[in-house]
Amino acid sequence: MVQDAYNLYMELWEKIDERGIKKRACRSSSEIIAYVRSLLDQFRLLDLTGLPGDGKNDTEAIACRKRGNGLVNPRIARYVSAIRFYNKSIALAEANSAALAEAYGNRSAVCFALKEYQAALDNIRLARENPYPENLMHLVDKREQDCRQLLSEMGKQGELTAELAAKVELSHEPNPKIPQIANCLELKHEDQYGRCIVTNRDLKVGDVVIIEKPHSTLLDEELRYLHCDYCNQEAILSLIPCKQCSIAMFCSNACYQSALDSYHRLECPVLKDVRLLFPNVMVLAFRTLAKTITSFNNNLDELKLFTECVEQTSPSPFDYDWTTIGAKDMYATIHSMSTLQASNLSTRGWLHWPRSIGTGVGVGARVNPRIVPLSECG
Repeated sequence: MVQDAYNLYMELWEKIDERGIKKRACRSSSEIIAYVRSLLDQFRLLDLTGLPGDGKNDTEAIACRKRGNGLVNPRIARYVSAIRFYNKSIALAEANSAALAEAYGNRSAVCFALKEYQAALDNIRLARENPYPENLMHLVDKREQDCRQLLSEMGKQGELTAELAAKVELSHEPNPKIPQIANCLELKHEDQYGRCIVTNRDLKVGDVVIIEKPHSTLLDEELRYLHCDYCNQEAILSLIPCKQCSIAMFCSNACYQSALDSYHRLECPVLKDVRLLFPNVMVLAFRTLAKTITSFNNNLDELKLFTECVEQTSPSPFDYDWTTIGAKDMYATIHSMSTLQASNLSTRGWLHWPRSIGTGVGVGARVNPRIVPLSECG
C-alpha cells in the first residue's frame, strides 16, 4: 500500500505525547521530520528491511509474455496492450535467457503486424543475441526474410516517419543570463506570496515566457513499459531493459548509460521498494537525490556542507548565469525553493520536499541497506 511519507511523519508527530515523550519545539515541517526521524532511530520503531526488493524473474516474465500473446489474436488485435506485456516480460527476464529471447521474438511479430519492418528486424537481432529456442527459429528466419523482402520492395515507405512537433519559442526576447525565460520576468518578494515571479509588462493569452528542461523526470506507471526512462520518448517497439532491475527501460544503450551515469546506478536496487512505499512526488524527490549525489561524486560530506551553505544564503535561479551553470549550482536553486511552511505548518501542500530529501536517504537506507554501499562506491 502506498504510504505518503509526509503524512506518516505528521501523524507520528501528533502521537508523540501518547508515548510520554516531551515534544521538542519545531518551527518548520523539515524540523518536525528530522525530530521524528531521530526518535524512530532512537527507539527502533521503523523497520522496513523486510520488503521484497527487486530482481529478474523468468517465471513472471513468461507469464507476462503469455498475457501478451492473448492480445495478439487477430479477433482482438490489441497490439499496444500486447507490446506493454512483452516489454514488461523483457524487463523481468533474466539476462541471456530463453525467456528474454522469446519476448523479443514475440515483439518482432507485433512489429511485423504493424508493418514496422525495420523494428521487426531489430527485435529479431535482439532475439538471436539471446538463446532463442531452436524449435522456434524457423519462425524468426521466415519473418526476417519477409521483412527484408518487403523493405526492398517498399524502400523506406515501410518505416513510420515521425512528424516533427511544432517548435515552441519564447514570445519575448530571452533573458541574457537565463535564456530559457523571457526577459519580462522578474523575481519579487511579497508579504502575501513570499518569493514569486512577476512580469514587468502586459502579456497576451498564449504568450510563452518559459521553456526549460526539467531537472528530474519520472514516468507515470502506465508509461513505464512504453517510454524511455531517461529521455521519456515513446519507444514501444525498441525498449531495452536495465540489466539489474525490472522497473527501468530505455530506448537505446546511450540513454541507458546516461541514466546510469546520472541517477539510475544509485536508485536501481531500491527503486521498486520506493515506488511501493511512496507516491510519485516522493519517488521523484528520491531520483533528484540520486542525481545530486552523483553530481557530488558520491561525496555525502561535501553535499552536506554544500546544502548547509545553500540554506544560509537561499539563492534563487536569478542569481546564476544559466549559460555556464553547473550541476551543483543547478541543484542549489532546487534546494532553496521558497515555501510558506514556516508561517503555516498545517498546510501540507507547502511541504518543502527538496530540503526534506534527507528524509529520503534515511527511509531509503531502511528500505534497502544496499543503497548505503552504492552511495559510497558509486
